[in-house]
Amino acid sequence: MAYAHTRVEVVEHVAGLLRKNPAIGYAQLVKEAKKNGYHVYPLIVGLARKALGVGKHRFVAEAAIPAVNGTPSASALAEQIAKLETDYRVVRAKLEQIAQVINS
Repeated sequence: MAYAHTRVEVVEHVAGLLRKNPAIGYAQLVKEAKKNGYHVYPLIVGLARKALGVGKHRFVAEAAIPAVNGTPSASALAEQIAKLETDYRVVRAKLEQIAQVINS
């Protein structure tokens, strides 16, 4: 199925609609775009929001290990390694339980 507009053109059009009315709903956005001959789907809306810099921020940039001058401290590394080892032991125990259930 061939569309009259490229993805980039559709994203630019949707971005323009979002600039005019940032609170516009998805259904209304699709109707407005369809009137002008654009085919809009959720990915396009996400790309347009990203282009405008108004996308949802899912992750907050936080350091997992405290660092001084970009180098993590030895104690912070040791704590992180200990936590990973504990997590490994827990997962390994659960996998052994699953294997026992499957083999019995």
